[in-house]
Amino acid sequence: MIHVTPNHPLLALFVLWVVLAALGGCTTPAEDTPRQPPFGTTPDLTDPRFGVFVPERVDAVLGERLVIPVELAGDFRPDDVGLVRLDDGRRLATTLVWLRPRPARADRTWLSSAGRVEAVEPDDPEAGVGAGRWIIVLDPPIDAVGQGFWLAGRRVPVNWLPDPREIAGRVPSEAWSSPLPAGVRRSGSLQRFLDPLRAAPERRWRARLVAGELMPDPQRPIVETDGTLRRVDLDGADAPVFESEILDAVARFTEARLLVGLARLYEADSELNLAVRRSLSAVVDFGDGAIAPVWSTDRDATARLLDDLTDQTLAVRERARRAALWLAAQPEGVAWVLSDAGRRSIRGEPLTTVGLLNATWEPLLASLEPWSGASNLDLQPVPPLSVIAADVISRPSGASRAAVVATLGERDFQLLASGADGAAEPPGLRVSELFLDLTLDELLAQRRTPLRRDGTSALLYLDHRDMWVLYIECRTDGRTPGDADSLTISFGAVGSDSEAEVVASADGIVGLRDGSIAGSLTSPLEAEVGRYEGGWALRLTVPERFIEESRTLRFGMQRTDDRGVRSAWPRAMLPWQRTAPLAAVDLATWKD
Repeated sequence: MIHVTPNHPLLALFVLWVVLAALGGCTTPAEDTPRQPPFGTTPDLTDPRFGVFVPERVDAVLGERLVIPVELAGDFRPDDVGLVRLDDGRRLATTLVWLRPRPARADRTWLSSAGRVEAVEPDDPEAGVGAGRWIIVLDPPIDAVGQGFWLAGRRVPVNWLPDPREIAGRVPSEAWSSPLPAGVRRSGSLQRFLDPLRAAPERRWRARLVAGELMPDPQRPIVETDGTLRRVDLDGADAPVFESEILDAVARFTEARLLVGLARLYEADSELNLAVRRSLSAVVDFGDGAIAPVWSTDRDATARLLDDLTDQTLAVRERARRAALWLAAQPEGVAWVLSDAGRRSIRGEPLTTVGLLNATWEPLLASLEPWSGASNLDLQPVPPLSVIAADVISRPSGASRAAVVATLGERDFQLLASGADGAAEPPGLRVSELFLDLTLDELLAQRRTPLRRDGTSALLYLDHRDMWVLYIECRTDGRTPGDADSLTISFGAVGSDSEAEVVASADGIVGLRDGSIAGSLTSPLEAEVGRYEGGWALRLTVPERFIEESRTLRFGMQRTDDRGVRSAWPRAMLPWQRTAPLAAVDLATWKD
């Protein structure tokens, strides 16, 4: 037996336990009333991370506002971030902003999203919600060089970079000038791709480099007596500015880092500097006045290049080595099928047209051959920054499938041309989907995107009159189709007597254009258009003259809906292409 005295600690614990048990037994908790957090929104204590996290290295460019990307983890509240403090204890005015992507347009663009964002204040209900990221913007005093920052209890090491205006006195302006000829830089075809980039703070540098506008910021900092900076425009040549000072600071800061990095690379190896600028600003002539960017779409790799060029800890040779490695990984070019059966050989065989794109500044040798290897075309050079189209018999006699091997430089591309040998069999040749216009990402990755939301499908069949009929349905996802929703169906081999286009729209207009894009619309055609809830349809009797003597029908189609979104079959088209690619269908295979 244990004897417990009043002063014994065990007795005190026992009495406390009895009292708590009695109180618990006399109260009945309301189980249907949820427990309210005492401070409104509380941190997620199950998240292993909590607080403000920053990149391993933060760059600061003298004379420019500092932009620090941050992550608020574990439901860390924006108003708890506080001010930034220097190593010497001084506190700096800090602006925390949520950068939110602006809604994209309905139609796609060659460069996909241009990276346009808007600055959202932390107290906005949308701040921190959905896609976006937090940044901190501050203006360090001039005597902060060499110090680190303290943010939410953590020290942030800083990679201090010189003022680009000072570097400009040591290197010539060609260190960051555009390598493109003036005529190319000023072309309207190119400007339509650069304008959206100019409106994107983190990608404006690319547009300015390509256009020859990249240069040290004309705004010069004036040091006040307390060490803070005031900026004035001394030479009257303002860089493009944004509606928000924060977005303008992001654009200037990114461009300042690039200016420093390119200048240092020029000091290390001027030829390598030129090669890097050429790759960063490569634009290709696609023919017929179409000039478009063809540069790497790997933004992470481009960001690593900029990090390496501005890394103070790297030796000059190591910085150049990393730039050379990045350069070696850039795309030299690409080959893809432009049209499965756009032309025909002397013997009437379908010729597949292949596009060969050279994204380098030197000629590349190219060759085409069928997958079977039955024949081989002579090597032909593809000029620098250009595209050529070449024809090849993709399925020679005896071959099991229509496929092509395209060699461009040191790389081989294996291309299927399934639309070169289609066959019509009961109940008909089905087309289940059309493909959206190609983006640069898709062209380089050899993929395409079907139009899924507002689908288009077709059926080619032989009716009771022994007439070939093409029936096409254009769905609109439940909404009423607009009059501008249209179809263009291309028939006949390019340059042949049967070449023609049939144009139809949801408002019931159907017309025939002989000779493809040349010539005017004429009628009549045996065709009808019908609207229904959620779409419209076209029923077209194919004129006999569109069918070749070998009983081959070549056709392709493109649809532009009332939102301006274009899709095509049998191939996705480049955004500036005007005529649809063609497939060849053998009608002689039809047997009832």
